[in-house]
Order: sequence, then structure tokens, then C-alpha cells
Amino acid sequence: MSTSVRFRNVNPPEGMEDHIHERIAKLEKLGTPFNRCDVVVEAAAKSHAKGNAFHVRIHATVPKGDLVVDRDADGDHGNENMHTAVNGAFDALKRQARNRNASHHRTQSKIVALTPIALVS
Repeated sequence: MSTSVRFRNVNPPEGMEDHIHERIAKLEKLGTPFNRCDVVVEAAAKSHAKGNAFHVRIHATVPKGDLVVDRDADGDHGNENMHTAVNGAFDALKRQARNRNASHHRTQSKIVALTPIALVS
């Protein structure tokens, strides 16, 4: 799998890139095969009211399409800490992957249920 981690207008804390790679590996262990995963962490526009906030974008290519997460800083100061922002984005990606896997499984189950197994005479 190809991965890309970039930081824009911000110096990442030590270990942040390793943490991002660990989160990707955890998602793969849950059964989501990634062909590619691009992560961008950037400083959001500075505001005196919000302080240092972060924007995290994850674009993951999986066999059945793409998963995209865009997390902006919000009014509750939840993304002021880069670690919190990255974890929130990966939690959202995990939910998307689970929903996609569950949807694919339901579709496969319906197909199997409609297929005749054998004719007995």
C-alpha cells in the first residue's frame, strides 16, 4: 500500500507521523484493505477566538472506491490539539469503512439468498 503524510503550515509534534501510520495499520487489521492512503494535516486559518486549530483530510483508496474524510476545526475547540484532530479524522474514516463493509456484506447476502442451490426430483 502506498501512503503519503503531509503537514502544511505547521510543525508536527514528534511521533505524529508514526502515529498516523499506526492508525492506518490498525484500520487494515480490521479488514479494510487500502490501495492508497493520503493524509494532510494543516493549520486552519488563525483566529483569536479559536487559537491554533487544525484541518485534517484523509483520502483512502479501497478496492470498491474511495473513502474521504475532511475534518475542519469547529466551534467547540475539539481540533485545537493536533493529536485529537487526527484521531477524530481516523475515527470517522473507520466508521466509513465499517459502513461500506456492512453494505457490501448485505448485498452479497441478498445475492446468495436468491441463487438456487439445486433442483431435487
